[in-house]
Amino acid sequence: MVNNRLKITLFLLYFVLSNSVQARVNSHHSKEGQTIILDISQSSLNRLYVKGLRITNIRAVKNQLVWKKDEKKGELYIAPFSKISTRPINFFLQDEAGNVYTIIARPKSIPSQSHEFIPNQLSIEKAVSWERDASYPKTVAKLIASLYNHKTPAGYLSARLAVSVVIWKETDLMLVRRVTGPRFIGETYKIKNIDSKMMVLHEQEFVRNVLNRQQKIKGVAIDDHRLAPNAFTYVHIVRTK
Repeated sequence: MVNNRLKITLFLLYFVLSNSVQARVNSHHSKEGQTIILDISQSSLNRLYVKGLRITNIRAVKNQLVWKKDEKKGELYIAPFSKISTRPINFFLQDEAGNVYTIIARPKSIPSQSHEFIPNQLSIEKAVSWERDASYPKTVAKLIASLYNHKTPAGYLSARLAVSVVIWKETDLMLVRRVTGPRFIGETYKIKNIDSKMMVLHEQEFVRNVLNRQQKIKGVAIDDHRLAPNAFTYVHIVRTK
């Protein structure tokens, strides 16, 4: 009985230790027309994510790949449909900026893998230089001005979106644009008054509500503070990553 208990304890200890190992991150720079070849674990889930952007779609041949999407983070966890086959699997990913990644995954008897895809247009050096060109408050102001003027700061990623956000029953709110840099994220929301009364908007309301997402909002600007019924305006928000 003691020996059996010892075996079970050792087995459980091995299981915990073997599953606590962090998956190694493999980075892949995306180029137009390029096929990315990567290795994945045959027996464990493998993490896929795009730097600075959310994965929005995956296309794969039926019965070759299984996956689970993390809606909150915009990441994907995949595994081969067969746990014994080493046949390469071809599939496609798309991010919220419209970038498409052509991938060939090679199942191997290896631990869980983590793969990061870096979009071709992401220029870290330019973005860092743009953010450091002015003081912290002035950089926030510059980013808000860029959002207002429909421009993209140097090196930033820009994505057109259509994501509905529920905050107040009197409004129809939608995230329509996001620009992403090394330090800051700028977002533009379209807000419509669907109530029968005149609405007055204040920047402080957006700092306090759900848009904060537990991340510090550094700046808010509203195009028009007074909204008549059925009228709409835009709200520009800068927050840290």
